Amino acid sequence: MKKEILWKSGVAVGLHYAILVAASLIPFGYSISYQHMTGTWMDHFLQWDGVWYGLIGKYGYHLPAQAQQILYQLGNQIPVSPVKATGFFPFLPMLIHVLGMTGTLVVTNSIFALNVVLFSLWLSRTHLSVGWGAVLFALNPAAMFESFIYPGAYLVFFALAVMMLTRSKTRWWWLAAILGYLSSLTAGLGAIIGIFVMSFFQRKEWVRGVIYGLSVAMGWTTFALVLISQKVPALAFLHAEKLWGRVWRFPMAAWLGQFHESLFIGHWDQVFVALYVVLLVAFVANWIRSRHVPVSDFSWGVAYTVFCLSTYWIPYPLVGDLRFIADAVPLYGIVPRTDGQGTAGQGIHGLAAVLLVVFVAAFAFGSLLVTHGGVYQ
Repeated sequence: MKKEILWKSGVAVGLHYAILVAASLIPFGYSISYQHMTGTWMDHFLQWDGVWYGLIGKYGYHLPAQAQQILYQLGNQIPVSPVKATGFFPFLPMLIHVLGMTGTLVVTNSIFALNVVLFSLWLSRTHLSVGWGAVLFALNPAAMFESFIYPGAYLVFFALAVMMLTRSKTRWWWLAAILGYLSSLTAGLGAIIGIFVMSFFQRKEWVRGVIYGLSVAMGWTTFALVLISQKVPALAFLHAEKLWGRVWRFPMAAWLGQFHESLFIGHWDQVFVALYVVLLVAFVANWIRSRHVPVSDFSWGVAYTVFCLSTYWIPYPLVGDLRFIADAVPLYGIVPRTDGQGTAGQGIHGLAAVLLVVFVAAFAFGSLLVTHGGVYQ
């Protein structure tokens, strides 16, 4: 089983980088938004949000004039207020401050490769197909952002690691608490990892559960202290999304509303997000039928997905949310593991095959755009 996990993970990671690197080498033409952050080939993977994280890592949340000019080239109105900049949580800027852009990019890609292995292990332990799950995750429509300086790879790593550490009683529970803290320090969505407190409470590990919950909350507390140290309002990050024109309408009101209004005509982003709704339905249906996924893992996957589906960016519903919802890794585990006997699950295999074809096409095209400074998502 270990060999199966390693070679199937290796194939998924290899396909991911084969497509991504090939896309970066194609003479596609550079967007006017393309930024030369290091002056090397790796700049292909340091665009858009990576520019923001790099500038905050260098200057902090009060961005000077030269940094503001770079953001203006990305289409942002200037001056950019420190409050708006707090939409980017401090974990990645701290990492960049220590390791630099190149070092952080190397770490991010190492984390992504590790994520594929961890997810394959999770699939194996949950009696799901390792091969299908690994390639669907590694080649999903927004998978290129797992290899950029974006929070996705880290959020996935923290979630998968906590899933493993909280599945049963272990002396390593304190490591789950540390990872929960780092997750909430990485992005606003990272706080959803607090849902794993139920794993401790189910086993009546009350003290450990409380410590874990407090650790997750400490991520936001640390962010507030960082902002105070930089003379920015402590809770500015709670208001940053409004400055980006984003509001939350629960549950899934924005997605359902847009479906009713336009049936996704001319909105490919929303077609991809619709595919994740299909994955969510399949994931929930499989869980109801077999309960193959632990309750806490299932709850995190559903909560994370529904929260992503409940966002609304005026005036473009769902734009920018594909890369968030693509991190709901349990959704890729829709194909059950077969025992080599019979043909059970042919329907779900057909669904997975169709999704994979669409995913690969979107991933390849999106990689071509983003690595050249284009807009995709």
